[in-house]
Amino acid sequence: GARTPLHGSAHEVAPAEAAGRWLTELMRLDWKRIEPAGFAAAHIARRTGDRTRDIDEALRAQVLQRLASVGAPASWSALVRDVVELDQESRTRMFGDALPPGLKLLR
Repeated sequence: GARTPLHGSAHEVAPAEAAGRWLTELMRLDWKRIEPAGFAAAHIARRTGDRTRDIDEALRAQVLQRLASVGAPASWSALVRDVVELDQESRTRMFGDALPPGLKLLR
């Protein structure tokens, strides 16, 4: 559901309409109780700078409001609000484990 692929081509990501449906479902969850829901929503709503991949601005505003209301890390809101590179913590979390020492992800 990420709007910017960790690897591969940008045309292989799910369309904005599908991302919008997923976000609508995630918005129904209790993000304080289910912490990964906010992380997932931030990455699905992530601003790419490509209008064909970016979600609707009204939905983006809802996600930002919800992230703020649950006290999500500022870096999650920044992903939704601005075009930014993933920080090391987010890359590690998305892969599910840390990379071996010395190994770096290249874009």
